[in-house]
Amino acid sequence: MSNPKRPPSTRKSKSRSSKKHPQERTKRPSNKNKRRQRRLKEPPPRKSFKEISNEYLLSFKDWMDVSRGIDQIPDRELRPLSMHRLKLIAYLVGVGFFILLSKASYVMLVPNEQLEHYASSQFQEENIIRGRRGNIYDRNKNILASSVQLHKVIISSVHVEEEFTSIIAEVVAKHLKLDVKEVEQKIRKKREQESQYLVIAKRVPPKNYLALIAEIEDIYRNGDRDFRKRFKRTKERAIAEEKKQYRIYPGKSLAAQLLGGVKARSQKGAGGLEYQYNSVLKGEEFATIRLKDAGNRDISQLIPDEMAPQAQDGQHIKLTIDSRIQHITDQAIAKAVEVTGATTGFAVVVDVETGEILAISTQPTVNI
Repeated sequence: MSNPKRPPSTRKSKSRSSKKHPQERTKRPSNKNKRRQRRLKEPPPRKSFKEISNEYLLSFKDWMDVSRGIDQIPDRELRPLSMHRLKLIAYLVGVGFFILLSKASYVMLVPNEQLEHYASSQFQEENIIRGRRGNIYDRNKNILASSVQLHKVIISSVHVEEEFTSIIAEVVAKHLKLDVKEVEQKIRKKREQESQYLVIAKRVPPKNYLALIAEIEDIYRNGDRDFRKRFKRTKERAIAEEKKQYRIYPGKSLAAQLLGGVKARSQKGAGGLEYQYNSVLKGEEFATIRLKDAGNRDISQLIPDEMAPQAQDGQHIKLTIDSRIQHITDQAIAKAVEVTGATTGFAVVVDVETGEILAISTQPTVNI
């Protein structure tokens, strides 16, 4: 049998001539060389936040500018583009309005003690009335501690006209024992700052304050009609006062550590006998609510002064301490500490027959 002929092969024979010489072949870079090339490449310069934001703003501005290339854009394509942008702006405005409305609703509907207190303080004021704190006496009825009501004088600089500045400064300096030029400078400085609260003096006795107000009233009455018309606003609103109780100790350092002290605002005992017998010494407290307008003028008072109950004063305390013996003991212990070079000294004087304490001295002491 004759062998059937093979069909011709469709494979292309590789010619030897197509093979490249080993030296002519291009070598592929290894992974190590790739990493080295990456490290050698300089990183692109980093842009600042300002540059990036400017680019975004410019691109957004170009996107929003419908007039750009308006000649090349057909009208049928321009209208949908502008409507799309207007819808986006309306959406953003609506979202902002919704946020503001939600915040306003939250403030109005949700209770907030801090906001309520701030709102009520705009039109009403609470005045705390305290009874006078009791005195502390020694065995001979000499006052060791007492409470007095003094005035804090306040000048509203914005209500002092420039033409009356020197008059007010002279009257205030005369009765409060201050320097006229210094008072005048303070008034003008506060007026430039548009301030209504200038504390010109503290712990002013009632006698001095009443004399100050009386002289201003005399100046107003003695002026002519035109002067009174111009001076009326200054007279009514330029000077005000705040009454406050102060604790005074006539002996200063006499039995200072035994007596202790009180807190300035609350008038509560802070140490010594003032703290130990605070419930006995302190007077009653109650509050009155005063309604006021934007100019801090009285509108009405829920409890009028004539109908308000009088706060009961605190009780007095009498000690077995003798002020004269206490003073002698303080001097003796202070001299002993100085002579011996000791850091502290302490002494107690006792009546051996009754056991009463006549003096308690601790050195060094303080003024209260």
